[in-house]
Amino acid sequence: MLLQDKSLELASQTNLHSTLPPSMGSYSHMSRVMEQSQRTLYDGICGPMKQLMEQNAQAFNQINTNLSTYKLQDNIDLFCHTRHNINSILNEYHE
Repeated sequence: MLLQDKSLELASQTNLHSTLPPSMGSYSHMSRVMEQSQRTLYDGICGPMKQLMEQNAQAFNQINTNLSTYKLQDNIDLFCHTRHNINSILNEYHE
């Protein structure tokens, strides 16, 4: 899968190590809420739109992992990928 290949590529790049601001502590809570809601998120959605949403869910999980392990720089490409997917979903929705 393309996203997994991209994740492996990102993992091999140099990581930006820094201290996280106190506000980033809420990300672990947000992750648990997202995991619980993902079980029912895709019911009734099928086809390419569902695939894009699943890719975004995987990317957001990886972003959360990167935040937990201080791999902040790796998230740039993941955010760009999710933005592209969201734009594709919106374009499909408006057609």
